[in-house]
Amino acid sequence: MQRCQLMITNDSGLMQASNAVKTPLVAVFGPTSSVKSFPNGPAERITVVEHKLPCAPCYNWDPSGPDRCPDHICLTEITVGEVFDASSKLLASAKLLK
Repeated sequence: MQRCQLMITNDSGLMQASNAVKTPLVAVFGPTSSVKSFPNGPAERITVVEHKLPCAPCYNWDPSGPDRCPDHICLTEITVGEVFDASSKLLASAKLLK
Protein backbone atom coordinates (compact mmCIF):
# COMPACT_ATOMS: atom_id res chain seq x y z
CA MET A 1 0.00 0.00 0.00
CA GLN A 2 2.90 2.34 0.65
CA ARG A 3 3.91 2.06 -3.00
CA CYS A 4 0.47 3.08 -4.28
CA GLN A 5 -0.08 6.62 -5.47
CA LEU A 6 -3.75 6.33 -4.52
CA MET A 7 -6.07 3.84 -2.85
CA ILE A 8 -9.76 3.63 -3.73
CA THR A 9 -11.69 1.54 -1.23
CA ASN A 10 -14.90 1.21 0.68
CA ASP A 11 -15.24 1.68 4.45
CA SER A 12 -13.06 -1.25 5.48
CA GLY A 13 -9.85 -2.36 7.10
CA LEU A 14 -8.10 -1.66 3.81
CA MET A 15 -9.18 1.97 4.11
CA GLN A 16 -7.71 2.21 7.61
CA ALA A 17 -4.51 0.38 6.65
CA SER A 18 -3.98 2.63 3.61
CA ASN A 19 -4.47 5.64 5.79
CA ALA A 20 -2.01 4.30 8.37
CA VAL A 21 0.76 4.23 5.76
CA LYS A 22 -0.27 7.70 4.51
CA THR A 23 -1.39 6.65 1.04
CA PRO A 24 -3.79 9.19 -0.52
CA LEU A 25 -7.25 7.72 -0.17
CA VAL A 26 -10.66 7.90 -1.82
CA ALA A 27 -13.09 6.25 0.58
CA VAL A 28 -16.53 5.23 -0.68
CA PHE A 29 -19.23 5.13 1.98
CA GLY A 30 -22.73 3.71 1.65
CA PRO A 31 -24.60 2.07 4.52
CA THR A 32 -21.94 3.02 7.07
CA SER A 33 -21.19 6.37 8.67
CA SER A 34 -18.34 8.47 7.30
CA VAL A 35 -18.55 10.52 10.49
CA LYS A 36 -17.90 7.50 12.72
CA SER A 37 -15.41 5.75 10.44
CA PHE A 38 -13.61 8.69 8.81
CA PRO A 39 -9.92 7.89 8.57
CA ASN A 40 -7.77 9.99 10.85
CA GLY A 41 -5.62 12.22 8.68
CA PRO A 42 -5.39 15.47 6.77
CA ALA A 43 -8.14 16.37 4.34
CA GLU A 44 -5.52 16.95 1.64
CA ARG A 45 -4.88 13.21 1.62
CA ILE A 46 -8.40 11.82 2.10
CA THR A 47 -11.56 12.24 0.01
CA VAL A 48 -14.90 10.72 0.91
CA VAL A 49 -17.43 9.87 -1.79
CA GLU A 50 -20.94 9.32 -0.47
CA HIS A 51 -24.54 10.32 -0.99
CA LYS A 52 -26.26 11.72 2.07
CA LEU A 53 -29.61 9.91 2.10
CA PRO A 54 -32.34 9.96 4.74
CA CYS A 55 -31.93 6.22 5.30
CA ALA A 56 -28.15 6.34 5.78
CA PRO A 57 -26.32 5.25 7.74
CA CYS A 58 -28.31 2.08 8.19
CA TYR A 59 -25.48 -0.48 8.52
CA ASN A 60 -27.59 -3.00 6.58
CA TRP A 61 -24.95 -4.27 4.16
CA ASP A 62 -25.59 -7.98 4.66
CA PRO A 63 -27.81 -9.10 1.75
CA SER A 64 -28.98 -12.12 3.74
CA GLY A 65 -29.60 -10.27 7.01
CA PRO A 66 -33.05 -9.73 8.51
CA ASP A 67 -32.96 -5.95 7.93
CA ARG A 68 -31.39 -6.12 4.49
CA CYS A 69 -31.72 -3.18 2.18
CA PRO A 70 -33.59 -4.02 -1.01
CA ASP A 71 -31.57 -1.81 -3.36
CA HIS A 72 -28.55 -0.20 -1.64
CA ILE A 73 -29.17 3.12 -3.38
CA CYS A 74 -26.55 4.63 -1.08
CA LEU A 75 -23.98 2.74 -3.16
CA THR A 76 -25.65 2.18 -6.52
CA GLU A 77 -26.25 5.90 -7.01
CA ILE A 78 -22.53 6.64 -6.68
CA THR A 79 -21.19 6.79 -10.21
CA VAL A 80 -17.86 5.76 -11.64
CA GLY A 81 -17.51 9.37 -12.75
CA GLU A 82 -17.82 10.66 -9.18
CA VAL A 83 -15.10 8.30 -7.97
CA PHE A 84 -12.92 9.08 -11.00
CA ASP A 85 -13.27 12.85 -10.48
CA ALA A 86 -12.49 12.56 -6.76
CA SER A 87 -9.47 10.38 -7.55
CA SER A 88 -8.17 12.74 -10.24
CA LYS A 89 -8.44 15.78 -7.97
CA LEU A 90 -6.76 13.98 -5.09
CA LEU A 91 -3.91 12.71 -7.29
CA ALA A 92 -3.35 16.21 -8.70
CA SER A 93 -3.26 17.78 -5.24
CA ALA A 94 -1.02 14.99 -3.86
CA LYS A 95 1.52 15.70 -6.61
CA LEU A 96 1.45 19.39 -5.70
CA LEU A 97 2.13 18.55 -2.06
CA LYS A 98 5.29 16.56 -2.84
